[in-house]
Amino acid sequence: MEELSTSVNEILSLGISGIPFTGADIPGFFGRPTDELFILFYQLGVFYPFMRAHGHIEFYDREPYLQSDEVQKAIKDSINLRYDLIHYIYTLAYQTSQWGTPLVRPMWLEFPKNQEVFNLTT
Repeated sequence: MEELSTSVNEILSLGISGIPFTGADIPGFFGRPTDELFILFYQLGVFYPFMRAHGHIEFYDREPYLQSDEVQKAIKDSINLRYDLIHYIYTLAYQTSQWGTPLVRPMWLEFPKNQEVFNLTT
């Protein structure tokens, strides 16, 4: 699960640095992910500013339609959730274009008056 937390930290860091439209390769770039990791990557990818399924050319059978029924259902549910949130995501993208705030924001940026969020770690 280290791959997931690393990608979240990178997306947060890039957003704060002024590169807000980022994402990670789903379900990871190299190797053959387990079904659980495949599902987790898609479930997290829903919340990336830039969500894409992508992998190294030598690692075949990464397409969602080639996965088990359980994985396909989880992927479909994840994508449907992203569509449910699309107006919110577009609103954040507009705010980013106007004021430079990142689409994915650390808690301290979203809640600057709450001192407890400054002590949170991933």
